[in-house]
Amino acid sequence: MKRLPNSAHTTRPWRIHELTGDFRIEDVWELPGQGGPDDFPRLVELIASRDPSKGSSRAARTLWAIRWKLGALLGWDDPDAGLGSRVPTLRGRLPADLREGRCGPDFDALPFTPLYLTDSEFAAETANKTMHGVMHIGRVPDGTGRGYRAQLAVLVKPNGRFGTAYMAAIRPFRHLIVYPAAMRGRRDLRERASDPTARTRAQNEMAEASDAKAVVEKFLTRQRQMYAGGHLEAVQEPLAEDIVWHVPGTSPIAGDYRGREAVTGYFRLRRELAGGAIQIDKRGEAHHEEALVQLADGRAPLGGRKVFWRTAGVYRVADGRIAEAWLVPLDQEHFDRVWGATRPPPFVSIRRVRPQECTASPMLGHPGFLELFEVAFLECWHERFGDLDASLGPDRRLTVAAVNLRSLAPVRTGDELRIQVTLDRITERSVQVHYDAFVEDARVAEGGSCYVCLDAESGEPASLPDTIASNK
Repeated sequence: MKRLPNSAHTTRPWRIHELTGDFRIEDVWELPGQGGPDDFPRLVELIASRDPSKGSSRAARTLWAIRWKLGALLGWDDPDAGLGSRVPTLRGRLPADLREGRCGPDFDALPFTPLYLTDSEFAAETANKTMHGVMHIGRVPDGTGRGYRAQLAVLVKPNGRFGTAYMAAIRPFRHLIVYPAAMRGRRDLRERASDPTARTRAQNEMAEASDAKAVVEKFLTRQRQMYAGGHLEAVQEPLAEDIVWHVPGTSPIAGDYRGREAVTGYFRLRRELAGGAIQIDKRGEAHHEEALVQLADGRAPLGGRKVFWRTAGVYRVADGRIAEAWLVPLDQEHFDRVWGATRPPPFVSIRRVRPQECTASPMLGHPGFLELFEVAFLECWHERFGDLDASLGPDRRLTVAAVNLRSLAPVRTGDELRIQVTLDRITERSVQVHYDAFVEDARVAEGGSCYVCLDAESGEPASLPDTIASNK
């Protein structure tokens, strides 16, 4: 499969555009193979008959199994979250000719409902607690004048902040594993079924699943003891040296932690912010091959009051150690709010919005917000460390590695904007910054940025001066 630009979908005169004006394009792919005009219905039937959770790719099977078990644990796929319940079906938007025409084949395994089938298009929809999605398959000329090829587009409408975060979190897995594996031919399945060693491999995979469960259970037991005041060193042994730990959201503990030292630093930070007392209670569990999913409740005194949150932890085990983990809050906004309460008093920058900062309209747009956020960061840095260039020295410079902004209410020319800046985390080579913006008492925007330190001459990553890094 070859990934295509979004324009490969938007520039085609597809009928699907009539239905999905409020959806966004998530992916566009060129499907393998070529055919004649009569082959398109057979291609659609082939795709509808596939079960990617039983494909030949072990990584893809694991990811699908994790997704279904997470959905069962967290209720993502409950009937009240689907089509006709949480969201109306797109069949109500179909023009008369499509509504009265062919729907297309039913899906054997995937939770999609067909919408319409024409000589050159097929569309199906799905919905759960994370998003409302559309799969679109279109037939296009192959450029030779003799045949056709097909392309697949995925369009989504995320369900709030959690849905947006979920779609962003799974994007790398879709691109690298799920889509390529889903579109392979059936040859691998036939070979697997006829392979005399398949039974032995399946038994080995069951043993590996048991081993993965033991590794994660050992780690979680030690983690609970550590959060209750035990030794931090005890949780290090089950972790791989190059472990990656993913924490979504905008709280002071959000981010991707890479390496055993960074991950144990994350545990230390959580314990410190909670005053040394976090209680974690297991509520449910499922495991498959090298992965385990656990639903857990957390309690801790944060920001001066006792709070509760619920998360799912997804753990991948390789070579007897935890290689990667994802923390999935069931209520992302609540999780960010309770952990955000642990932030120290922020630096405050106040400025009047000028007409030149509202270029396209009387309201402040994303570029203007980002510019004012950066000005506020520089003021915060100056108060804490002095002049930016002088504090870094001649051999270093800071550059923005990532930035995000969420507008909550309009800001107009003449409004007095109060920007609160918090340096959430200072590591050896980076600074994580959080912003909250207010007009009077109304919160109008939030955002974050990550600055990394680079060598001024080579552009390679460099360590922050000790006087700055020691503030972490």
